[in-house]
Amino acid sequence: DLGNVPFVSFTTPAPKSTTVVGTPVSLAATATIAVGSISSVKFYDGTTLLTTDNNAPYTYSWTNATAGIHLLKAVAIDNVGNTSTDTLSIKVNVAQGPYLGKVWPIPGTIQFENYDVGGNGFAYSDASDGNIGGAVFRTDEDVDIENCTDAGNGYNIGFATAGEWLEYTVNVASAGLYDIDLRIACNGDGRTIDLAMDGTSIGGSVAVPNTAGWQAWTTKTIKNVQLKAGQQVLRLTVGSTDYVNLNYVVFTNSTITGLGSQDLLSSSVYPNPFGIDGIHLRNNGDFSFRITSLKGIILEEGKASGTKNVGKEIPAGVYFLTIENEKGITVHKIVKI
Repeated sequence: DLGNVPFVSFTTPAPKSTTVVGTPVSLAATATIAVGSISSVKFYDGTTLLTTDNNAPYTYSWTNATAGIHLLKAVAIDNVGNTSTDTLSIKVNVAQGPYLGKVWPIPGTIQFENYDVGGNGFAYSDASDGNIGGAVFRTDEDVDIENCTDAGNGYNIGFATAGEWLEYTVNVASAGLYDIDLRIACNGDGRTIDLAMDGTSIGGSVAVPNTAGWQAWTTKTIKNVQLKAGQQVLRLTVGSTDYVNLNYVVFTNSTITGLGSQDLLSSSVYPNPFGIDGIHLRNNGDFSFRITSLKGIILEEGKASGTKNVGKEIPAGVYFLTIENEKGITVHKIVKI
């Protein structure tokens, strides 16, 4: 009966969804017919038959999908041989990893266009389809890259909107304090970015100066940031206001002297050295604090306003105390006796 044909429809995956190599793709479809019965549903990757399912619910777990864009088909066949087809496409990305296989060393320079491979939602998050920046570079991705007129030319990230992020696989040569120099441009006020290493903030709500031009570049420095050693993932996230241009970031070793006696950010730390009663922090307003070992292991952290007593539970030794407030970040070397 040519007027009575089956109806088939994918329920999973969603059209144009994205996954990564090695993650099973769950295929599922519904198939119905007014008169007669459904004999089977066949699932295809392009012209390659993946499986034939003779019984509802019609499903298949596809475990060996290769990287690339795949056209999937579900074909329903009824008891007299009539067929119906539903199609959709998905993208399978390579597993997240460093661009061109290069783990970026710290100390060192990372060009922001050299973000990790792995695709949108995995190695980066970009709200617009395709590269709308116009540069002929990594055009198979959704990150917006422009030709850059800063010294050295090359490329920069542009059209970066609120909440978008990029990740970079890095290797920190040794635990310690580092200065971070961000090469940025912005034509407007109120922009910020956030930096994190393996999910731990190393620069929250960093203010981006208004340079009065999208190719008017300046360097923003974050000083004395504590990093642990080894391979990690650096994430840069755009703050709550759209648009900031990003060229590159440079990590260099910091030089810290003394025992934190300098009061650079309207905060004070005393006594130092300190004993079982802890060390007293005083700051004008809200602040966050973190105590780490000399190897970068976090021993105590939190947020406070005005005053806070910390370090009571840590053993005797030498540590770094990082304090961050609205004016910036300071790092103190502290000693418990």
